[in-house]
Amino acid sequence: MHRKVFRFAYAMNYLFQVTISLLTPAALLIGVGWLLHHYCNVGKWVMVLTAVLGLICGMYSMICFLLKAAVDPTETRKKGGYRPK
Repeated sequence: MHRKVFRFAYAMNYLFQVTISLLTPAALLIGVGWLLHHYCNVGKWVMVLTAVLGLICGMYSMICFLLKAAVDPTETRKKGGYRPK
């Protein structure tokens, strides 16, 4: 019973971190686009540009997180990979 609870908590934590790594760059760049549009009198195209750029950066961040989370650093040491001096 307790293993299922821990697995569920681990899965929810993993999902939360993936969501945060996807949305944070997008939200920051959309905020920058909003500031440029309202305070610097730049056209609405800057909102679209920053939204697309933010989503691209968010996808890159999410993929990097997924790849880093999928690799177990203890396995590479056993196979003769990185060895600290």
